[in-house]
This record gives sequence, C-alpha cells and structure tokens, in this order.
Amino acid sequence: MKTRLVLLLCSFLVLSCGGTESANGTAGSCNPLAFAMLNTANSDAKVCSATVACIDAHCAEGAVECAGPEYRSLNYAGTCGSYLNCVKACDCEKACVDQCDPGTMECASCLSITFALGCTMKCVSEIASCGAK
Repeated sequence: MKTRLVLLLCSFLVLSCGGTESANGTAGSCNPLAFAMLNTANSDAKVCSATVACIDAHCAEGAVECAGPEYRSLNYAGTCGSYLNCVKACDCEKACVDQCDPGTMECASCLSITFALGCTMKCVSEIASCGAK
C-alpha cells in the first residue's frame, strides 16, 4: 500500500523546484506549502513572495486543511503535516524531498486536489510572475 501511495503521489508531483526565493526576495529559503503547490501543479515557477501572498489571500482554507492552521509560521499539523515537515527538513532540495512520503491517500488528495489544483487556478498571474513558462 505504501509503495502504491508513493507512486500515486509521484504521478502528481514533479519535484524540480531548484532554488527558491523567500517572501522577502532572498534566494535559498524554502516554503514547503508553496513548494508542494507548484510541484503538484507541475509548474516550473520558483517559490516567491507573490506565490506565498496568493496562498494567504486566496487559498487559506485549503492550506489550513492540508497543512494546519499555523501554516503561515511553517508549523505543519494538518492532513499533510508529516509530509510538509519532511519537505521543510529537506529545505526543498529535490533529492531529499523525493524520499518524503505523503503517508496517506488523504494527504495525496489534499495536496493535489483540495489545495494545489484549486490554488494554482486562483494564482495564475502570481505563479507566472515567479518564473513559470
């Protein structure tokens, strides 16, 4: 079951974030929820302040469901708390994140359907401004 779950999530995630940009515009910082959203949506955009701001403005309900009510503080306890804490511990580095396990179908569904797909539709211009091609 665990292998099947990982394969299912991998079909949604293409983890190739590379370097990221923090909310204040400096390179090298990791926002695991924004990282997961972009990768679930197969975006080649980097995480940047516009993406993080759009999540807060337009996707907070899904963010709370998947990541927990303290997601803005990078404290994850929602449906995908374990997965997002793993991404955080990996500092959004692909080789490390590839080893993170979503753990449940609920997390895979939350990231791919509840949060990422809906949020990317609401944040198209913000994602584009962060380097999507």
